[in-house]
Order: sequence, then C-alpha cells, then structure tokens
Amino acid sequence: MTRALSPARVVRPAVAVWAFFALLAFSVTSAFAAELTALQVFEHVRSTYAAMEAMSAKFEEETIMDGQHRVAQGLLQFKKPGLLRQEYFGKDEPDILQQVIVLDGKMSWAYTPWLNQVTRKAMSTERAQEILPGGGVNFEKIPDNFDLALKQDEVADGKEIYLLEMRPKPDADGTPADELLEVWVRAEGWMPLQFAYSHIPNRMTTVIRLEEVDFEAEPGADAFTFTPPVGVEIITITDRHESDG
Repeated sequence: MTRALSPARVVRPAVAVWAFFALLAFSVTSAFAAELTALQVFEHVRSTYAAMEAMSAKFEEETIMDGQHRVAQGLLQFKKPGLLRQEYFGKDEPDILQQVIVLDGKMSWAYTPWLNQVTRKAMSTERAQEILPGGGVNFEKIPDNFDLALKQDEVADGKEIYLLEMRPKPDADGTPADELLEVWVRAEGWMPLQFAYSHIPNRMTTVIRLEEVDFEAEPGADAFTFTPPVGVEIITITDRHESDG
C-alpha cells in the first residue's frame, strides 16, 4: 500500500538527520584552540571534515517539545557523500528497534516497525551531498548562509570548551531565523561534547550526544541500502515548494 503525504505526517522530525550531519563534522584534529573567533573554530571544523571519510558511533537523542520529554538511543553509521544509517532503540527497552533511518544518496527512508510503516522522500543530487541542508557541499556556503558566534555558559568557558552557535541568516525581507544550532566542542582534540538544535516556534529542542566514536570505521555497502519489508504501508513525503514548481 502506498500513498503521498505532506511533511507534517513524518513520525520522527527530519531535523534529527539535519542535526546529526551538523554534529558529525566535529571530529579529531591535533590543533589546540586559544582565543579563537567563531569563524576560526568553524574553519578547523571544515578542514577536519574534509579529511574524514566515514564514522560510526553510539548516540543518545533527547527531544523536548511542549513540555513533553523523550529519550532514545542507538547506533549510527556515516560515509561520504551523505550516506547515513541511524537505528533507534528505546531508552527503557534497548533491545527493541523503534525506527531505522537510511539516506542512500537518492532517497531518505524511515521505517517504524510498531507502525508497520515506511516513509520515503526523494533527495536531489546536490542536497544528498550537503552536510547541512542549504549549507552547501563540504561546508563551502555555510559562512554565507549562517551567522556564526561563540557563546559561553556554565560548561563552555571559551578556553577548554567552546560553544559554537550557528544561526541561519535572516530572509531577504529581514525575517529572523526560527532555528538555532549549538555545538559544545572540547578545544583539545576538537571532540564534540553535546549538540542542540532548537526550533523556536515549535518550542522544540533536540539534543544529541555521541559515544564510542570511530572515525576509522569502514561501513559495509549494505549499511546504506534499504528495502521496505513486505506488507508495510509506504508513504511518500512531498516537499510543497518542490511539487508546486
């Protein structure tokens, strides 16, 4: 059974994938940060990402929305350009698969076993290779499309730990961005400590933490392929601004 659906029906927000791609760029480098600007921190990130080919890690994802709190954990695998497999398990039921997300370079797939449902969405060639939607391949357009800033809080002191804020620039009419991306990164080794994505109108924040990160991983080719199980409902997600064109 197949049918088309607008983005509102997606079970897990697409931001989770958006957020993951932003986070995985913060891998290991030998440089040590001292009195750096936001752009300099970003340039370290960009050069490090350019040298990375693949990775695997365990993750914990925490979502807070309208007073509701949800925590999931799982495994992820990533390989350039833009191939991803993310498996979600319940915090209280770590052996029960809740969802699988696969980006195969042409389609994004999300399989939710307890709904017996698969959602899919076509990806353009350029979009499939972007580390951030709208950011451009290999970060090249991010300084043009995002305002970068270094912030401080009870964790980030601007010396040993940096908090890099990435906020999409206002629209042409001056409308401010309603999204905010933050990454806490340790200066020694440039390892990420925590990531947070906030969607202000929806009062939603998603936090992702990585553990057991392996930048030497060699995922198998089948990790980034997906075939819907027999008998599941298949829903095609359409992008209004694309389909109307």
